[in-house]
Amino acid sequence: MPFAPVGSDGVQFFYEDSGAPAASDSYVTLVLIHGGVFHSPIYRPMFKHAADHNLRFVALNLRDYPRTTPLSAAELDALRTGGKETQRAEIRARGLEIASFIAWYIEHEGIPSITFSSGGDPVSGGVAVLGWSIGNCTTISMLANADTLPLDVQGLLGRYMRTLIIYDPPYFALGGPDMLRFRPQMIDRTKSTKDLGHTFSLFVSGYYAHSPSFLSSIADADEAQLDAGMVGHPILDPPPHHVPTLNRMTDAQLAECADYSVYEKSQVLMIRVDRTIYDDNTRRALFDKTIWPHLRVEYVWLDMSPGEGRAVNVRRIEGANHFPHWDQPEATAKFFGALF
Repeated sequence: MPFAPVGSDGVQFFYEDSGAPAASDSYVTLVLIHGGVFHSPIYRPMFKHAADHNLRFVALNLRDYPRTTPLSAAELDALRTGGKETQRAEIRARGLEIASFIAWYIEHEGIPSITFSSGGDPVSGGVAVLGWSIGNCTTISMLANADTLPLDVQGLLGRYMRTLIIYDPPYFALGGPDMLRFRPQMIDRTKSTKDLGHTFSLFVSGYYAHSPSFLSSIADADEAQLDAGMVGHPILDPPPHHVPTLNRMTDAQLAECADYSVYEKSQVLMIRVDRTIYDDNTRRALFDKTIWPHLRVEYVWLDMSPGEGRAVNVRRIEGANHFPHWDQPEATAKFFGALF
């Protein structure tokens, strides 16, 4: 099993790698950052389709997840009880760990760098980073704080970093309202950690039949309209392809893909940090292009799931819940391949 050393404190990331497509020196390496509870094996169904779309998938396990170095007591306390600047430093550190991993991986694997057009746009090769769900807290932090990396690392990554994919994020990861404000059942202290994690997993893996008229106008909706317009429960008596993803996974698959203990240990702490930290990070990542100015952002939203800045493309995957990489792996791999 591959491990990557990150920094000088003995931190290691566990990761899974689909491998380089045969006979290709122009493929894009897509680094996949998971969300809460479900970690890197959730992406495995897509791996066999990577080469078909000239992609190489690399899926990390974040801190606190299996085989990756857990967060220390001091790091957890900083999130739990620290002031805003202490929390900001922790979120920054988690993002910079991703950047350090990518720098290590580039040098270790010798992957293709970006080939640019005469106009300075990426044409082939390079690295894209995808944050799924709460994983966006970390990936957006990486880009927002890239100017604090050592200059040699900034330069190295500048030859590779081409795209940040914001993949079905929760509101709070962008500085918006806390989803727990609307979903109190997910912080019910009378429930065990496993039950809380299970409640969360069912909530995010269902299919929600939001009205087509609401979905067509969602870009102009304010917070009150979002809360009123989005369906609050999955489809009742769903057809087989709309049964919640969690309910279609075997016990063995679930045991391999999910770690419920992380939900209460550190995920809730990530949700509860000062919301302006995520707002600031999002603004810096999207609107400050002094570093890696060629990097563009792809915002991918799933329609059945609960200024002078960078180029930002908004993409919709129709008929997808929060787990299309598991439920529709071939179509999702094709979708990602078409982004580059």
